[in-house]
Amino acid sequence: MYLYKKNRYYFYKRRIPNTDYFYSFNTKHTNCKKASKLVIIFNKLTRDIFEYIKSQGKPLPFNITEIINVLDNYKEQALVENKQLEELRHNHLSELFKIEKEDPILGKIKLSGGQPEVIDKALQTFEHLAVGSYQQIKTPLKKHGKDIVKRSTTELKELYNRLRNSTNEKDLLDFLSMLFKTEAQILKIDRQRAFNRFGDSLIPLNEKSFNTEPNNIDSTSYTNEQKQKYKSIEEIEKDFLYNYCNYTDEILNNSKTNGAKVKKISEILTELIKDRKKEHTAQSITIDTLREVIKIIPQIPKKPENLNESYSFYFAYMKNKKASKEELRSIKTIKTDLQAIKRYIGYLAKKKYISSDDNLELLDYLEVIKRELNSKVKNNQIRDKENAEPFKDEMLKKIFNKEYKPYKILFQKLKSSYVKDKDILIAKFYVPLIMFFVGSRVSELVHLKTSDCDFEEIEGNEKLLLYIEANEQKGSKSSTSKRIILVHDFLANELNLKDFVKKAKRENREYLFNTVPKDEEKISKAFNRDKDFLIGTLTKRDEFNNSRYTLYSFRHTYKTHMLSLNINETVINKIQGHSDEKVADGYFSLTNELNESINAFRKHQDIDWTDFMEMTKYFVG
Repeated sequence: MYLYKKNRYYFYKRRIPNTDYFYSFNTKHTNCKKASKLVIIFNKLTRDIFEYIKSQGKPLPFNITEIINVLDNYKEQALVENKQLEELRHNHLSELFKIEKEDPILGKIKLSGGQPEVIDKALQTFEHLAVGSYQQIKTPLKKHGKDIVKRSTTELKELYNRLRNSTNEKDLLDFLSMLFKTEAQILKIDRQRAFNRFGDSLIPLNEKSFNTEPNNIDSTSYTNEQKQKYKSIEEIEKDFLYNYCNYTDEILNNSKTNGAKVKKISEILTELIKDRKKEHTAQSITIDTLREVIKIIPQIPKKPENLNESYSFYFAYMKNKKASKEELRSIKTIKTDLQAIKRYIGYLAKKKYISSDDNLELLDYLEVIKRELNSKVKNNQIRDKENAEPFKDEMLKKIFNKEYKPYKILFQKLKSSYVKDKDILIAKFYVPLIMFFVGSRVSELVHLKTSDCDFEEIEGNEKLLLYIEANEQKGSKSSTSKRIILVHDFLANELNLKDFVKKAKRENREYLFNTVPKDEEKISKAFNRDKDFLIGTLTKRDEFNNSRYTLYSFRHTYKTHMLSLNINETVINKIQGHSDEKVADGYFSLTNELNESINAFRKHQDIDWTDFMEMTKYFVG
């Protein structure tokens, strides 16, 4: 039993006695001591329950992996020629299936268990015992299964004795069924060996039933098929994400990446199977289950903006199956997720967890769902693709105003005598400002190190430069993202960013805002959650265009404003790190001309910055 931290909260985990399962819950505490006190209370209240479970003794579970491995080893040893297991098998079959035959030299003889006629008869009987109804075959299955076990390996005998003593009879019957299937595989190879040695004269009339042509023998081991069949759903999902899609832990744990979104979709299948109390193996992956997953995806509600915990698509759907249009996600997001499940289905078909016919049928079903979605968009039942828009002037005046959220909250917290998490609050304060003045990405600023900040004398004035590297680790999208940002004079001087950078360097900080990658989501959520600036500023046109205003809108605002000033679009794209065929590496130098283009930005001139200037002085004081 132990406590562990996940995201902000402490979780408690305890093994359930006599099982391989764990009981866990979220303590809802961010403080370890408080979480520990809650756990102590929980353990006192549940002590009797856990003691009772413990007293029942360890059950004998139907461990499919162990059974498959034991059967696989038995088959391998049984197929070694001229050894005891082969002799015992042939003697057993000759006694069980007595067939006599007239021989021109030997006269009347009893056929050996290694001869095709006996094997053919045995295979027909073993088929009934392997796949028949337990109600009809239970007694002979037990009787003849026991006889096979007697002539098998020591390991298989021990496993049989354990399962025979189990209180669950079905476990034993399932094991014996698998044993007969394995025995059938062995007999087919016995028969093939006889055919190879003695030729066509040994092929019986029902040869097609057993497919004995050398080139047509199914070489797939039954036990390997069983391993595939009983592979856990968690293993399958992991193989899909890490090996098929080539995602890493870093990608999957970053909610902003495509890999994390694909993972959320693959988890729907896993959670659906578990929730329906189905076996957590590949057997539960059926065409009907996958159809249900496809059907769920368009009905998943949006994640609440104030929710900081991990968000399960499946359980969100289960809690709100009749989400309204406003609660549902946009058509663009839904279609992206449908593309993800299409990729997962392709993997399942490739690995033969589903048949190729099922794959084709599911692809057709996906197209039907897409057509239905397009129809719902036309009928205004689902929100159309949201269009990111630049901020309006009246919005900007509210955004950069301490009387309106989100900055209202930041001013209140930063002015408090006891400031908790000051670094992240300052990051939330400065990031929108930098994005507004230079059009950068939030991810680039979260990853910005003090070593990426430098000063240079241009035309006799000290300028602040930000060196943005082009790699995924730093939130940049492509090689064009690598650039030098010349910071706007007003931001550098009046809003004290230049002095803040100097202070960070003196303090030997690694990152300018002491931020970590996951803070990107915190900063975005804080801004996008508190949208007082939308009140009284939205119009009929916004509704008609399905306009969306988020932290990212600062980039659109920057570009739109610079274009309105007749700044060359190639210059703007270089400043913002956009791809542009006209931009060549090294084309831009830090000249007075570029300085003038950057400082031409004057969107800030209609905003009262007095409170912001005072607050930023406090940061560097």
